[in-house]
Amino acid sequence: MRRITINDLAKALKVSVGVLLVLCQVNGIEVEDENSEITLEQSTLLTQALKENDSVVPSMETKPTKKKKSILPFSEKKPKVSKKKWKKEEKEGSNQEPLKNQTYEKSVIPKSYNQKWSNRIFIGLIAGVVLLSVGSGVSYLQAKNHVHSEANKIVKSDKEQIQKISNGQSSQNYKAQIFLNDFVKAYFNVPSDEKDQEDYQKVLLAFYGQDLPVASQGQQKNQSELESSQLMDITNSTATYLVTYTTHTKENVPASKGKKASVKTVTHDNSTLFKISYGTVKGKYYVSTFPTFEDVTSLNAGKSAPLLTMDAVTNLSKSKENQLNTFVKSLLEAKTKNQETLELLADGLTLSSNEELVSVDYTNFQQKGKDTYKAIVQATFKNDMGTHPENYVFTITKTNKTFFARDFTNVITAKDMETMKG
Repeated sequence: MRRITINDLAKALKVSVGVLLVLCQVNGIEVEDENSEITLEQSTLLTQALKENDSVVPSMETKPTKKKKSILPFSEKKPKVSKKKWKKEEKEGSNQEPLKNQTYEKSVIPKSYNQKWSNRIFIGLIAGVVLLSVGSGVSYLQAKNHVHSEANKIVKSDKEQIQKISNGQSSQNYKAQIFLNDFVKAYFNVPSDEKDQEDYQKVLLAFYGQDLPVASQGQQKNQSELESSQLMDITNSTATYLVTYTTHTKENVPASKGKKASVKTVTHDNSTLFKISYGTVKGKYYVSTFPTFEDVTSLNAGKSAPLLTMDAVTNLSKSKENQLNTFVKSLLEAKTKNQETLELLADGLTLSSNEELVSVDYTNFQQKGKDTYKAIVQATFKNDMGTHPENYVFTITKTNKTFFARDFTNVITAKDMETMKG
């Protein structure tokens, strides 16, 4: 790599060696004296520094001087001289013979920074601030759009829920229910007197609003009383009631030995599904057609219910099973005796102090993990009504030597009874 000495560069640039030595120090170029060599890149850097320097750089063609002022580094400060001291020195110096042929060089203080790099740094900072602002704006818009999207989902869900309610048990249907309850009472309370039945027909007509066409030549109503009615289902156009009512009918009794023919009243208790169609006009209701009767179907699933048997076997060691059985018995006894003890043993089980544990009749433990077990339990309790069984399904966990129960339910399913390997 080609090199050049400080002295040669000073001659080429026509500046003093001292100036170059100071510029080397400022720009981090290590040199010892004017005969030290530097690279071409370093010489280019020194040349650029000279061009950017605003101070006057003296030429090397000046006459030699007896005494030169030292070139101060940029970090040093010139000592302050008071005006009084300066005037005294000036007066004393005026008596001395002035120096002849004396020239003075102006101190060259190089810049402490590179202007080009400073501009680049400044532009970089501005660009960083702009990018940060743009990024923050984009993040804000994304968050805003996400919030709006979630809000729209919630509003849409609410609208769907409202629409679903409007098609079923809405506040409007509660008003309709009051109207329909009155219609059921009027329909099933039929008087026995024919004249009163005329008024009865007028009452029903008020519910229909207008005369419904009847193709038959007449209708016969038997005396009846409404015993009970319960709304089973209602939509925005139909309602179904479970109705129990009593009827009184007259039957002819034929003559028999020693008895004349007669008429007797027979009472019947009836249950039916009473289906009503209705409509709405300006927020008011009317029965839109004649109601219909349907048989009451059983709501009991009976044999259709899933079969449940308690024949699952606990696949745990006998010692482990005994430990769990002891804990279960203590837990159910605490359920009937002491709230504080119950809280130490379980979370989610409620105290029932009016009961007494009679026996733990069935237990099945299935290991679900290390020191975690699923418990299926049936126990007999006693209260003022007598004895009764209760079912429990819950989770038992063991910490150190202590057991604790949580996640309680009272429903045992066929899946719960599946035998799991311990």
